[in-house]
Amino acid sequence: MYLDTFYANNLATIISLSPEISESQLRHLAQKTYRKSKHLKNIAIAPNDIIEFIYPVEGNKAALGLDYRTVPEQWETVTKARNQQSIFIAGPLELVQGGAGLIARAPIFKDPPNNRDYWGVCSVVLDLKSLFKDAGIYETSKRYNLAIRGKDGKGALGDVFFGDPAVFDSNYVQEKAVLPSGVWEIAISPPLLHEAFPFYQNYISRLIGYPLVLLVILIFACIYYLYYKAYGHSMRDALTLLPNRRYFLYALQQMISTSRKKGSSFVLLNIDVDDFKSVNDTYGHVIGDKLLIEIALRLKAAVRSSDIIARTGGDEYLVIIPRMVHEEDLQRVIATIKKSINEKPAEFGYIKIHTSVSIGYAIYMDEEMTAAELMTAADLSMYEDKKSKLARNGSL
Repeated sequence: MYLDTFYANNLATIISLSPEISESQLRHLAQKTYRKSKHLKNIAIAPNDIIEFIYPVEGNKAALGLDYRTVPEQWETVTKARNQQSIFIAGPLELVQGGAGLIARAPIFKDPPNNRDYWGVCSVVLDLKSLFKDAGIYETSKRYNLAIRGKDGKGALGDVFFGDPAVFDSNYVQEKAVLPSGVWEIAISPPLLHEAFPFYQNYISRLIGYPLVLLVILIFACIYYLYYKAYGHSMRDALTLLPNRRYFLYALQQMISTSRKKGSSFVLLNIDVDDFKSVNDTYGHVIGDKLLIEIALRLKAAVRSSDIIARTGGDEYLVIIPRMVHEEDLQRVIATIKKSINEKPAEFGYIKIHTSVSIGYAIYMDEEMTAAELMTAADLSMYEDKKSKLARNGSL
């Protein structure tokens, strides 16, 4: 079960990172997932909670176009998955295309990890009979009474969906099987069961439950690792490992919101490497990339650890400096950055490159100022610095 729910969460993660994924790409992913799974019956993708993609189509056409909101039993579980922002194990329940199944629902958000922009849901239907057969439930139930309760992971509060409910009133062994969301309770009778059967049959619930718990921990660790890696790649510049433009815009908007609430100020710096094109033309892009990495390291050493630095493209770097309002303090920071980058040449083997940067800035003090206006002001200030530098060098 846990491996199949991992597949559902993996598909949801891929879609959250690429909401415009094509149907052919979805079909390719679904085929690979379907071949790997032992208990998977079908996969359904429902943007805005309406099923628009299902695999395999054969035998499941009746579900295409289904609006979960029109099926109260299924809509309740979709809503739970969305509200708890994680996988929800629903069922067993009756399927629209016929039969009963266990459904793992993975909500999809377009803005992880904030999870405010809901896209839809990915559902995988597990074959309950195959799952129980593989776990030895049917074979065990032939020899003694076995019952399972906890529909929708509700544990003791959930309905009995396998065996006789009376088993829970006179059981010898009763254990919990932890699911990705919620628990099931498994009960076995009669009282003298331990005298009639070997040890492994007496403690079947423990033998099933404990490995499942360990498996859940392992799977969720893998899911977290994959999500962390995917999220990190989407927010980090691959060359310098600094935050990229996407992350920086998010951080800038958060800083503006915080400053409006607290009535505080901050500074935005726009840093541009002077005449960087000539470095690429003279030494090639490999040396140019090394120079960008070196500048990033010097920039990090010149500012505080609480300041936010990003490479937003090419040879442009942006820096947010919180809690700064005095012009003289700002000029000292700018002087420190320029000294750190300009004073010592960057050395790559026998190659020495003297660099310089132009720096513009904008101070956020006006509550009506937007992120775009702040960035434009810093950009214009940077070009003024560049022009004045050219003028001092006699180029104008």
